[in-house]
Amino acid sequence: MVRKVVCKNKHDRVKRWAVATLCSCCIAYFVLPAILPMCKGLLNIVARRTGFTIGSILITGATRRTATLVTSGLCITQGDNIFKLSTSRIYDNVSAVKWVKSTVVRKKLPNAIIIKIIERVPIAVLQHDHISSLIDENGELIEATGGNQINLPVVLGEEANIKAPAIIMMISKFEALRGKVEVIKFVRKRRWDIVVSGLTVKLPEQDIEHAIEILAKIVLQNNINKDTASYIDLRVHGSVIVRDPKLHRKNGVSV
Repeated sequence: MVRKVVCKNKHDRVKRWAVATLCSCCIAYFVLPAILPMCKGLLNIVARRTGFTIGSILITGATRRTATLVTSGLCITQGDNIFKLSTSRIYDNVSAVKWVKSTVVRKKLPNAIIIKIIERVPIAVLQHDHISSLIDENGELIEATGGNQINLPVVLGEEANIKAPAIIMMISKFEALRGKVEVIKFVRKRRWDIVVSGLTVKLPEQDIEHAIEILAKIVLQNNINKDTASYIDLRVHGSVIVRDPKLHRKNGVSV
């Protein structure tokens, strides 16, 4: 008789647990969807009354154009609850802008979003397959461009975008060449031809910086230019060979 009572009590407990679980599931399924919007609305009201809503978005380190691109992709509305805002989502949206090299996003309570940006700086225009694209100091494409970029050289040749940053850095060391290099062409993935103020200069495969230094002296002296020469050949170490456009011959020049 005792055994039967124990079994019955155990059965009743299981039954009550099953009923309670079923009721909880029903409440969660039918009631919570109606309550949650009310809770969210209440939280938003509390946030507004306590000042914890988005009042300003401060973007630093970006040009006006980049700041506009960043702002358009944020999907943030002033007055939103600042605690509900995901800084990781903002980071992803900002990083998706091609002009952004790196960014830091943080909340400044009670009501501000701070976005610090480091922009990618274009150093040249890559021309490939009839498309012109800006490239940065790592040789990575920023965006296609249809217009001429003032003071940016045009880069040509296979794998030129990868190799160009190194030679552009070398050229930038010499003030006489700054802003005068118009074209940088990677020839057979081995060496460079560059166009300086309309004059083609053939550079060697090795000791490129020494050849560029000689070129800077030539430009500074202004005794060889596009009117007096067809091109300058610096491929032979220690020699400067100038193609005479009128006599159609090569002359050796000491610098």
